[in-house]
Amino acid sequence: MKGVIFNPINQKFDVKNAAQEHHSLCETPRWAKLQCQSGWNLIPQIRMCLRVHAKFTTFLEAHAFCNVKGSFIATAQNGNESYMLRSKCH
Repeated sequence: MKGVIFNPINQKFDVKNAAQEHHSLCETPRWAKLQCQSGWNLIPQIRMCLRVHAKFTTFLEAHAFCNVKGSFIATAQNGNESYMLRSKCH
């Protein structure tokens, strides 16, 4: 099975084996967020809350973790968002 992961080196999303472990981020739906719950980071430029996984996870583990939190795996919609998401992984 394949999954999509963010590659912080080339700032692009890659299709990898879903069993490989990588950094992963969860994002909330993009509404007019003014604050986030504990453990989440507000990204005001794109009006969402972001949560960084504390350890490397597989694609399926990240997907399940995000679903439990009422969110989904974060994806960038353009280069600026890619940079913002990447900065949260470090």
